Amino acid sequence: MPYPFDTATTNAIARLAQYNSNNYDATSNAKGLAQGGHRINFVPSLQDVGITANSIAAAAASASSSAATFAAGAPGQLGVGSVVQSVYTATTGGGQTSVTIPLSGSAPGVTQGALLLSASITPRTTTNKFRVRVSGTCFAYQQDVVSVLAFFLNEGTTAISTTVNYLEASRVHNVHTEFQVSVPRTTLNTIKMNIGVHDVDRTVYWGAGNLNEYHFGNTIPFSMVVEEIFAT
Repeated sequence: MPYPFDTATTNAIARLAQYNSNNYDATSNAKGLAQGGHRINFVPSLQDVGITANSIAAAAASASSSAATFAAGAPGQLGVGSVVQSVYTATTGGGQTSVTIPLSGSAPGVTQGALLLSASITPRTTTNKFRVRVSGTCFAYQQDVVSVLAFFLNEGTTAISTTVNYLEASRVHNVHTEFQVSVPRTTLNTIKMNIGVHDVDRTVYWGAGNLNEYHFGNTIPFSMVVEEIFAT
């Protein structure tokens, strides 16, 4: 019987607390085992031990099953979109690139752009999904820039998601994106983010800080959070 215990179990536990090694007396010590009390109480005490042990075992099995179910993000434990686990990664400073990710009408390839972020996660089940959230700052210096973020999953060579941002010159731009993708396997998965520019004669800067004189304070990292979320 899973916890909380039923009446039969709680009564058995109560009786077990009353059995004792003192002399049996039907009035003053009905659960005594000495002076013939074992003839009356020994078998019932074993039965109470059995009832209690079976109930504890059932409760432990139920708790173990519930823990495994919760860990996998199964129905009844998590609502759709609830986070099962997450990993976080971020840049440690600013940077720049002129490597291109051309907008050609087809998904970018993994060799285009420069790798900026990578995060790995081992999901509990393939029935869940990955939710990827990215936040950071980009900066265009003297010319307007079309910047591109392209995301890749595991050994895939074609982007699973792409974000395009038009950056006006001499301005710091906050960049945010979010998308979901199915979990392909329960072994280690890696999501990578490449950054690049559409035009060959442009440069995109990230992690804007004091050095460009347009965003004051500490350098703002580009960060990526990969969450395994309950999906069905």
